[in-house]
Amino acid sequence: MTTTTALLGMILVTFMWGSWFQTIKHIGDYPIIGYTFWLYFFSPVTIWIAILFLKNDMVPEGIGTELLRYPDKAVLVLLCGMIFAVGMQLQMIYMQRLGMILTTSICATSNVLGSTFITSFLAGLPKGASFVKILIASVLLILATIVCQTAGSQRNQDVGKGGEQDNPPVQAKLWDILILIGTSLMLTSFPLAMSLTLRSDLRPEGFSSLTLMGILSVGAFLGALAFTVPYLKKNGTLHRLMEPWKKGRAKILLLALISSICHFGGNVLQSIFAPVIGVAIASPMGVA
Repeated sequence: MTTTTALLGMILVTFMWGSWFQTIKHIGDYPIIGYTFWLYFFSPVTIWIAILFLKNDMVPEGIGTELLRYPDKAVLVLLCGMIFAVGMQLQMIYMQRLGMILTTSICATSNVLGSTFITSFLAGLPKGASFVKILIASVLLILATIVCQTAGSQRNQDVGKGGEQDNPPVQAKLWDILILIGTSLMLTSFPLAMSLTLRSDLRPEGFSSLTLMGILSVGAFLGALAFTVPYLKKNGTLHRLMEPWKKGRAKILLLALISSICHFGGNVLQSIFAPVIGVAIASPMGVA
């Protein structure tokens, strides 16, 4: 695979990751944490179906062989998946509470910078790459993200369609900002797992992309399950978790399935393209 192909592929990944966020505008009054739970419920299903069809070509030695060879790394990836899912759910809560622009601005900044530092120092930089240039490019990506979100919000307001997702319903407090920064650092568990366990030219001892994502998706589901049930129970809405399976609400499950394909499908593609251009370059591209 050429570098150009990998870069174009990462642009597709960025589109996939950005598109699934838009589905939360169409879930109505259904709890957003319940929605993200179903997203992470479908994620391992879609990933392992892909593994079933692609394992012979992409994991010729067998997933079981890889797991037995690196059991410690498998546990690390599983834990990273759990932390990542909980961080994403917390971000969704604050996105609904504070609005998409403010949440994206804070989370994109923290996540991109954190991912850049982690991947640069742990995964290493490909030959000819400069950490300073990657950092500058990351900052530019953050600014572009904020500008796009702001422009979209202004457009919606101009046509009278501004909604709660675009206009912060409450004023953010210092504690809210600190929590958002914390959730962003939790999301860096994904590039951390890739940096330490994904097989590449710079790190030949590691998992293939499908094995890595298979473990990560299971961890994400377990993390979502561990967070969703207590959270909904505390808010008195646990009874609504199974609501999408009732007649008339299946749309939520369909959106969750589509989101899981875009979300973890993008993760799989990134894990394929990242070794070609370098994890340190691929991570900020996808996050922003």
